Amino acid sequence: MWLYRICLAIAAVVACAHLSVAQTPQKAVLLLNWYLYSEHAPFFLGKERGYFKEAGIDLDIQEGRGSVPTVQAVAAGTAQFGYADLASVLKAADKGAPVMTVGILLQKSPMAFIAPREKNIRQPSDLKGKTLALTPGDSLSQVLPLVLRKAGMKESDINIIGADNRAKLNAVINGQADAMLGYLMDQNLKIEDATKKPVAVLPFSDYGVNLASSCILITKNTAEKDADLVQRFMNAATRAPEGVVFAARGSLL
Repeated sequence: MWLYRICLAIAAVVACAHLSVAQTPQKAVLLLNWYLYSEHAPFFLGKERGYFKEAGIDLDIQEGRGSVPTVQAVAAGTAQFGYADLASVLKAADKGAPVMTVGILLQKSPMAFIAPREKNIRQPSDLKGKTLALTPGDSLSQVLPLVLRKAGMKESDINIIGADNRAKLNAVINGQADAMLGYLMDQNLKIEDATKKPVAVLPFSDYGVNLASSCILITKNTAEKDADLVQRFMNAATRAPEGVVFAARGSLL
């Protein structure tokens, strides 16, 4: 469900922000969490329809390589805005990174175990003794221990293969892994398309672990010194998902 909730708790951003738009659009970079896929549609629709331009922003949307690298890039000042999983942002902030969230797009986590149905993995406990492909250090692997603990398991109960996204997919497609960690609106579709076989999806949220997911992050320095840019960006970014919903409804009429 495409919802956008501006974090009202960030008073420093909202109180100081105003809606004036500079005559010359202000350049800004939005670094995504991953290679382009459907979840990123609202940002591109917002740019195509001129929402960001109307807000006085010349937005450059760049592909990411995972939530953790995106958080690191924003913390280092490489991009003013990042789109990443909340778990990665919280972990970085806990370690002292000067990052904060200003909006959340996905209210329900899309994190899931994904496996061909022929593997007979119908619940997390069915993974015992099986091989699971994941990307070490990404947001899903950070949440995995919590999900396993909820199921009365530990990581040593599973044979884990560490790989990047493409290798992770290939491991499942080629039968080298029984299952993988991924987002339920992305990797499962790719596996089905490649194998022409049904795929089982076990959302983490069905097993007691439902975290708010993809969010917009900035640095504390940006919040303090460029609050107007943050407010204008969030105004445009809030309109973007609404545009996707209306476009989808229109296509069904």
